[in-house]
Amino acid sequence: MSQPGGTRDPFTERIGAPKASRSLVEIRYMFAAYCCSQTCLRRISLRSEVFSATQARFVPKFHLMTGRHMQYDRIDARILEIVQKNNRLTSEVIGEMAGLSASACQRRLKALRSQGIIEADISIVSPKEVGRPIQMLVLVTLERDRSDIVDRFKKAIKSSSEVANGFYVTGEADFLLYVTARTMEDYEEFTRNFFHENPDVKGFKTMVVLDRVKAGFAVPVEKSPEG
Repeated sequence: MSQPGGTRDPFTERIGAPKASRSLVEIRYMFAAYCCSQTCLRRISLRSEVFSATQARFVPKFHLMTGRHMQYDRIDARILEIVQKNNRLTSEVIGEMAGLSASACQRRLKALRSQGIIEADISIVSPKEVGRPIQMLVLVTLERDRSDIVDRFKKAIKSSSEVANGFYVTGEADFLLYVTARTMEDYEEFTRNFFHENPDVKGFKTMVVLDRVKAGFAVPVEKSPEG
């Protein structure tokens, strides 16, 4: 149905012009449904706009394996890239590379450490050069997937000097360990003490490392869209 001036009535355009046979109750019901649908669409559109605006303002943050998100900006991301490659650089050198003064760089490094974004400052040692050339990846399966058993094994991992890295994983095994040893005899003794005498361990599978192709803890740092 056209209105004066050649414009169309949006109500009749959407639901059709009311026929003479339609009752007044039907027309009112159709009009109420139309108004309700338009209100819902406006609310959805508004929520989408708010969500998009929130996303645009949101600066990606992170904290490894905790679910928490930590604050950092583009300059922090640059600092993290630098110190992951070489953490022996002075604040003056890092600041120059990141476009900061030495004091400003020190403040940012302190904040990154206090927030837990920088977890540790360590050196990567060659196992072969310190007399531990035998390297293994070990898949460990526990007797039961109970929290107390898992916690006990985590404590055992942390207290073992032979275990350089330990991961609680999904899949057929429960844990993945990176173990070093002086000789295979030493590793056999380790398995006897660490696995066979542990009633919580159901079984383990050893994979001998032939070549350590890459070693490190550097992770890609997502640069925030702001600042």
